Amino acid sequence: CEIGQYLKENCHLPVYTKGKSGYISGSDLIQEDQELFTLRTGVPLQPSSQIYLHHKMKFLDKFAEKQRRCSDPLNLHPGKARTKNLRIITRDCCERLRELTGSAVKPGEKLCPTCAIRIN
Repeated sequence: CEIGQYLKENCHLPVYTKGKSGYISGSDLIQEDQELFTLRTGVPLQPSSQIYLHHKMKFLDKFAEKQRRCSDPLNLHPGKARTKNLRIITRDCCERLRELTGSAVKPGEKLCPTCAIRIN
């Protein structure tokens, strides 16, 4: 699939799909999901783009669930990022973070309470 080629990843992994396989096209996704997919992967999604089900699950359905550490956009914990009481970064918060810090966080990544307080 185009996404696998761009990201240099294997598409046919059963990690997220549990035995299901197949492709969907970019036009099958709603506009919000297309934008999220592009923000999370950096791949510009076209209506004709073929997306393997593994990548849809990884970057849309399971993305926030798989984030287990603070994304640490302010570099407050350089050694080991926090893993408790994490909050999901929304699209609005992501845009605000980019304006404030210039960091490349993605919607769906997570923040620890310390980072969230400093940002707000």
